[in-house]
Amino acid sequence: MVAQKKVCWLDDVAGDVLRRKVDSLDEDIREELLEKKQLIEDVLKKDLNNRQTMLGKLQNIEEVLHSVEGKRDAMFKDIHLIEAALQADRIVISMDETVRGYFREVTQKVVELRQIAWVNPCKSEETALEWLQDGAELERERLLGYRTEESDS
Repeated sequence: MVAQKKVCWLDDVAGDVLRRKVDSLDEDIREELLEKKQLIEDVLKKDLNNRQTMLGKLQNIEEVLHSVEGKRDAMFKDIHLIEAALQADRIVISMDETVRGYFREVTQKVVELRQIAWVNPCKSEETALEWLQDGAELERERLLGYRTEESDS
């Protein structure tokens, strides 16, 4: 067996379409959360009796908003892997299970991600080395868009 290095040079990243899609993914959720936050802040100013309840709700909204923005930022950090895969062989080999999960979550909205195979070389059950040696066919179980029946429900 001989190890080979594969380099993918990206001159034009498809007009940044993928980046725009990822950037706007949770825009509606962010807007809704910000509206709820403003509503709660308005109520807080008027109704001192429910102050503790409203402060709890406000804190929860801020935590969700922070989480949504954190996921988007993590995807942007590794989006170059997806862009290169789309230009080359539709394969990403990465140990980052967190961002893999984030990309998997958004495959319903960003259809380009569905046909990307993501393999973690450190997970023995994924048999990455053997898979690569056998030609790295895009098996559906390795695709970001793949869903088992249990994960659909």
